[in-house]
Amino acid sequence: CSTGCSTFVDHNKDIVYRLRPRENPQAQGHFMCDDGRLGYRPETIAETYYLAQFLKWAALTVDYQFIADPGHNHARGPVSVVSVRLHLQQIVAAD
Repeated sequence: CSTGCSTFVDHNKDIVYRLRPRENPQAQGHFMCDDGRLGYRPETIAETYYLAQFLKWAALTVDYQFIADPGHNHARGPVSVVSVRLHLQQIVAAD
């Protein structure tokens, strides 16, 4: 694998389906670390938000993020994240 573990590669018609650990006392023993099992792809993020300024000193933001292949691992995604933020600002009068 990418970290030096000895592996078996299960494939069919030139498509890799999984990596399995191969016994190797010189390297990892009988297991394979999680990093070697990752299917790397570029992490892609799309984000949109809406800002509502309802008072001079207060605003509300609603945010949506779509993350394809989070952490550069296609097996963990996609993920949708929704968040709400409230921004309050203190207004100080000038003397």
